[in-house]
Amino acid sequence: MDSLVAAAKEVGVHKVAGGNIVFMHYKGHEDTDIGRLLAIWVTKKNGFDFDEESLVPKDSSHLNLDALRQAALFDLTLFDEVYPNVPTDDTYLKFIKGTSTGAFFKTAFGCDERNAGNVDSIKNLRHAVSDYQDRFKLSNDFYMDATAKVETLLKVAQKSGKPISLSTLCNAVDSLLPSDSPLKGTFESFINNNGYEINHHIEPTLNSIKAGQSIELVAGDKSFSAKILKKQIGPASSGHVVEYEDGRLTLIIVDPEQKKELMKLATANAEDE
Repeated sequence: MDSLVAAAKEVGVHKVAGGNIVFMHYKGHEDTDIGRLLAIWVTKKNGFDFDEESLVPKDSSHLNLDALRQAALFDLTLFDEVYPNVPTDDTYLKFIKGTSTGAFFKTAFGCDERNAGNVDSIKNLRHAVSDYQDRFKLSNDFYMDATAKVETLLKVAQKSGKPISLSTLCNAVDSLLPSDSPLKGTFESFINNNGYEINHHIEPTLNSIKAGQSIELVAGDKSFSAKILKKQIGPASSGHVVEYEDGRLTLIIVDPEQKKELMKLATANAEDE
C-alpha cells in the first residue's frame, strides 16, 4: 500500500484520485496451496463502496465490474515454486486492465515500465536471431530453421493465450546448433550482452504473429511501399512471385489489366525523360 501511495504521488495524485484499493487473499483446500493475492483499484460504486470505519462493503445487489480500474493478481503458490531461479512459461504476477491505464499501478508492484512491450520484444527477438547468425557466420539453413522454430512457438503461445518465456525461445534456437558446437547455450547470453530489449515473458498477439510473416519495404524517395509475404520471395529466375537480386526486386504481374496499365505508364515516363 505504501508503494502504491508513493507511485501515485510520483505521477501526480490528481491523476489517480478517488476510489479504494482492495486486497483479497484466497486459496483452495490443498495443504500445499499458499493461495492467490488479488489487489484491485476500484471507484466508489455499488459493490465496491466501503464503510469508512469498519472497511466492510456496504450492501449492494451486485458487484459493479465497471468500477474496476486496475488489478494485480499474484499466484503465491507458483511464486514459491519458481522464484528466483527456475524459468517457467507461467507468470506469478498478472495485471488486469480496467478503465485506467496508469503505469503507477504496475510500478508499485515492482514491474519496470521501461521494459519493452510485447510487440517490441518480438521484433527485437527476430532481429537477435538474424544478428546471431551474422555474428557467428552460421548457415542460412540455421537462420531459416531458427526463425521457423521461434515463429511456431510464438503462434502456439498466441493461440493458447498464455505468455512464453524468453528462456524457452532461446533454448529452441540453441537446440538447432550441433551438439558439439562451442556456441551451444549462448543465444540468451548474446541477447543479454548486446542490449536487445526483450521481456522475460512475452504475450504474442495475432498482429505480432502476422508481422513475422511478411516484410515491409519503402523506397528511398517514398515513391513505393509494399508488404510482401516472406515465403513468396526467391532468387532471380526462381519462379517466385517476387524475385530478389543485387538490391533489386522483380514482381511478377499476372493481371492483364495491370500489365497494360504498367506498360502505358512505363512508356509515357520514358518519353518524358
